[in-house]
Amino acid sequence: MTIPEKLSIEGKGLRNKLTVIASLLFLLPSFVILYILYKENISLRSDNSYLVLIGLTLVLAFAGLIILRKVFSEFILLSGYMKKAEAGEMYMMEVQKSTAELHDISVSFNNLMRKLEATTKRLEDQTSELKEETIKRKRAEEGLLLMVKAVENTKTGITFADRDNVIRYTNPAEAKMHGYAQEELIGKSVRIFSPPGMGRPIEFEDMNAIKGWARESLNIKKDGSIFPVYLMSDLVKNDDGEPIGIVTICEDMTESKRVQKELEEAYAHVFHTGRLSQLGEMAMGIAREINLLLNSISRTNHSMLVDTKDGKIPSLPVVERSLNKIDNQIARVKDIIEHLRVFSRKETGGSHFHLIDVADSVKGALLLIEEQLKVRDIGVEMHFPPDFPDVLANPSWIEQVFLNLMTNARDAMENQPRNEKQVLSIRGRKNPDGGVTIDVSDTGSGIPREIRDKIFDSFFTTKEPDRGTGLGLAISRGIIKEHGGDLTLEPHEGNGTTFRITLPPVE
Repeated sequence: MTIPEKLSIEGKGLRNKLTVIASLLFLLPSFVILYILYKENISLRSDNSYLVLIGLTLVLAFAGLIILRKVFSEFILLSGYMKKAEAGEMYMMEVQKSTAELHDISVSFNNLMRKLEATTKRLEDQTSELKEETIKRKRAEEGLLLMVKAVENTKTGITFADRDNVIRYTNPAEAKMHGYAQEELIGKSVRIFSPPGMGRPIEFEDMNAIKGWARESLNIKKDGSIFPVYLMSDLVKNDDGEPIGIVTICEDMTESKRVQKELEEAYAHVFHTGRLSQLGEMAMGIAREINLLLNSISRTNHSMLVDTKDGKIPSLPVVERSLNKIDNQIARVKDIIEHLRVFSRKETGGSHFHLIDVADSVKGALLLIEEQLKVRDIGVEMHFPPDFPDVLANPSWIEQVFLNLMTNARDAMENQPRNEKQVLSIRGRKNPDGGVTIDVSDTGSGIPREIRDKIFDSFFTTKEPDRGTGLGLAISRGIIKEHGGDLTLEPHEGNGTTFRITLPPVE
């Protein structure tokens, strides 16, 4: 029951008591007069006696009424304030000093109202705070429930281990990934996931020092099979910021590794196909160059045989020059065939990376295409400064990039007017960071602005179907990016094209 309700009940009881007192004040004078008359044995038969009795009664009643009115006015005022208090209106009473009792009641009532107002304000504040706290707690509970559902339903494994590397929680995905039921893992050491010989799991103190760890590793299933995983571990702290354990997210890499292997094999196949396509395009020119070398060797040898049959014995210097010429031509044929063999060999992976001189790769590419440039009257300019550094690369891959760019330059310049000098330029320079830049330029017709954004797309080509596959530049850029560098088309207005190769410094 509220305080205003209590005040209302007490006020009603007080009114009833005052009503009884008022009735008694009207009746009491009559009883007093009758009692006096009875005791004095006074007769009421005369008219004067009646008048005296009535007069005394009226006087006493009037006096009682005045007293009652005075008393009631105070209580009526008090009752009014009680009704306002009952209605929730916290008005203070005007303290009346006519009677000590009513004055005390007024003071007490005012004090009560002040306390009631303060208590009500405090309760309202507490209620508001409680409501906000309830809302926050409800949201937190909802968020926690959603987080639990997310953790339980995610396809990624999640495990929490305490400071002693004992598993305290693991989600269904983690258990299923390793072939266990959840309850089989709770209370076990995290070493249950480590194959024999893999070393110990990371200790709590080590994790506390490195503040998180992501790595690829191998885990073992319940049936003993080993599979690749990607692990991310970090500390879990309590509300005081004290580390209490390690949470580890585990992703099964079996499928991604399989897809990665297939992509590498597909890329190697495309890469090799691109090489063979280039060799097919250059086969006629290479065969022609080898044929010229063999004809030169044959003519030199035939001349020496004819002189011998006619009895002419060539002088030793002439024989030496002829033999040197034959030896050089045989060496060139051997170099061309060796380059063809190496160039056509299928390679994968980065195990063939080692320090190379880029100029040697450029010369190797020129060896295969030089004759084709000569028959088209295309000159070659090559410049590498003395301080040009070596790079970490696969030499045959880098050679293929230069051969691709030289082939494109050849095709761009072969239809240019013969009266204009056509030049293929290869220039290298050292970068401030220790890396290198090589520019491969031609004086051909240039690349139209509208297709410059498409030239590195796979299978995009402006050549006839029998002249190109559209893979050369795409493969070349892929090779350079595999080396940590980039292959770009430099802005160029008018005729001519420049492709820029950048390779990082050797660490």
